[in-house]
Amino acid sequence: MENASASAAGYAYQFERALYRIFTVKHRFARIGIETADDLEEISYVKDGKKRILEQDKISQLKNSPLKDSSRNLWNTLSIWLKEVYKSGDEYTEHEFVLVTNRTVPKDSLAFILSNSKSEDEVAQAIELLREHAGKITGAVEKIAINVCSYEDEDIAYILKNLTVLDGQDGDSLREATYAALQFPSDVEGNEENIYEALIGHLLSSCLASWHNGDAFWAEAQPFFNKKHALCELYINQSMTPLPQEETGYRTLLDDYKDLPLPFFSQLRRILPRESLLNKELGHFWAAYSERTRLLVSGKILLPHINEAESILAARWESITDAHVLVKDKDPSEFTDEDFKEIYIQTSSCDNHFSLKLGRVNSNQRYLFMGTYHHQANESDSKHPIHWHLEQDDSK
Repeated sequence: MENASASAAGYAYQFERALYRIFTVKHRFARIGIETADDLEEISYVKDGKKRILEQDKISQLKNSPLKDSSRNLWNTLSIWLKEVYKSGDEYTEHEFVLVTNRTVPKDSLAFILSNSKSEDEVAQAIELLREHAGKITGAVEKIAINVCSYEDEDIAYILKNLTVLDGQDGDSLREATYAALQFPSDVEGNEENIYEALIGHLLSSCLASWHNGDAFWAEAQPFFNKKHALCELYINQSMTPLPQEETGYRTLLDDYKDLPLPFFSQLRRILPRESLLNKELGHFWAAYSERTRLLVSGKILLPHINEAESILAARWESITDAHVLVKDKDPSEFTDEDFKEIYIQTSSCDNHFSLKLGRVNSNQRYLFMGTYHHQANESDSKHPIHWHLEQDDSK
């Protein structure tokens, strides 16, 4: 059971690393292979031909480094890479070799000495140290070490010059690095893990489908970027709904501005004599004001979105008014309080559930619908004003 658990963890780690690679590729048309020539393989086209990155992923459930100087993990990795370079011949003009582990590797270990050797002198000394250490290895790894040392210094030097050891790549740090590569928009805050898991699941199912067909699995980056974009859009659209009225903080605004003269309110007094209805619409006005402000500050909507919504509402109100002109056969200047009341009733009664669209924010909240209308009737800065009543001086 422990072996099965370790194997499952190893495969899971490969998929996590593969997802990270997909979203950090430097070349647009790069392809990522899982369990192809290596644990992970990345192939891209460069100026002079094709570049290949071979990656070995070594996860350990123990606290100690899985890349000890005489470990099978280290020597078998070198053996695999030497064999692959020999087999590929001149097919690739560039190589990178990446050895990744979730545990911390001592800086004075053979693995890091090999990785940090880049100059001619450093590489020569590293090869000498490698051969010296191979002579001391016994047991199951001895045969692998002998195989590694059977290659020419030039072949081994090619590996070392292009070798990188990455340690401490545990689940948390790897996930955070992938999150950074994904560059989530702020509107999906709180759903990062859901998107990450969905991408991992998509990668896994795509890979299994290829393997079930007996094919090697190669992933191209662009479809995964498209998938990420679609997932972000899904969660953004889910978050693009206005707050319920009670969560807008409108009651505080009611208290803070209780003495503020509001033209829309005095207009409504002419046609809605009941205080309960007037107070409800006053609440709608301040709730809509609060929510529009919140959405604007958050960047979820822009002023042009408000202008567009008010234009649609104004056109609807004007259509209702024109219909009343036809039915009553009189001009708006001749309207009585009853006429304005009928127009208000038709305007404020909807069979479309008070649908209002502000950019990508879709609302069926009555407070936002009516509060926007009240804003337009308030002699404000609206580009599409309306009125609930054309107030006249009764003394004239």
